[in-house]
Amino acid sequence: MSGYNRLLDAEVTRREALRLGLLGGAVLSAADIIAACSSGTSSTGSTQSVNMKVGHDSPLTHPYQKAVEAFKKEVESKTNGRVKITIYPNAQLGDEATMVNGLKIGAVDAVFTSTSPISASVKEVDVFNLPFLFKDSAQAAAAANGDLGKALRPLIETATQAEVAGWGAGGDRDMWNSKRPVRTPDDVRGLKMRTQASQVQQDTYAAFGALPTVISFSELYTAVQTGVVDGADNGPVDMVALKFYQVTKYLTLTRHFTIVVAFLVSKKFMSKISSADQDVIRTAGKNAGAVETQGQNDQSAAAVTSLKGQGIQVVELDAQTRQSFADKVQSVFAKDQDLVGGSSVVQLARQAAS
Repeated sequence: MSGYNRLLDAEVTRREALRLGLLGGAVLSAADIIAACSSGTSSTGSTQSVNMKVGHDSPLTHPYQKAVEAFKKEVESKTNGRVKITIYPNAQLGDEATMVNGLKIGAVDAVFTSTSPISASVKEVDVFNLPFLFKDSAQAAAAANGDLGKALRPLIETATQAEVAGWGAGGDRDMWNSKRPVRTPDDVRGLKMRTQASQVQQDTYAAFGALPTVISFSELYTAVQTGVVDGADNGPVDMVALKFYQVTKYLTLTRHFTIVVAFLVSKKFMSKISSADQDVIRTAGKNAGAVETQGQNDQSAAAVTSLKGQGIQVVELDAQTRQSFADKVQSVFAKDQDLVGGSSVVQLARQAAS
């Protein structure tokens, strides 16, 4: 793992600012940071009650919220109140990148986050962006909880100064646009498609003959509305939550990229509690990942139904047609495998997908 290349540009945070009034609070203030840096920590064996600040960037209806509520219930119960948890949804503690950085200084104790802000310093996690590598995001989450995640864990924990307590599924990326229905790979040609700053994502769309365009998530709604881009590939849950159905017409359930999310717990926070309570946190974190995955699966099906009701034309691909999409972008594996850690990392991912 020590020889991995780290050449990608940092990805734009998945929800660096929620549009349409979903950003519900202020980012970390200077007072928060000063307090976090100056506050003392109790010994590992301390039984003193501590408060745990858990953040995420999404609305109260999102699977993140359900997952952290389950985490709160389990931790407070099993520690007999020694660990009390306050949840900060809607990016109240800042966007994902801000919260991940906050873990290092103790301004944030735990966060549910996409891999985007992690990939800024651990490029290997971009392996989850390789196109059509996994059948769906649930399979990708299983890989993250298996040997692939085990290989990535020490790199992530060193970079973030936080433990990877759990992994979850953030849904699948499906192509949507305002120009035409996408039924075959050739239908993607010429479309201006928004991507994150991931080289893998950009190369994937280029292989389709599309025009990949890096756009901040916070600017995406306006970019589609004004024609700067023709479409993007957020999953159905985001399309409903962020109301992208207002500015687009066609959705194809390609599932070309998978979204994996991590539940990170600050090492600085873990140093404040006993080893027994640390174990409670780790177990509850793993369970929270499973709750998030199930919530995402449940909401995705409902979101597709909702989008149809909003007048979105939904194209579902049979296995043979989806394989034709996958065949079109096989060149990306040869081109970009070194950017995600080399053939050994890709092989771990393929083994999990088999």
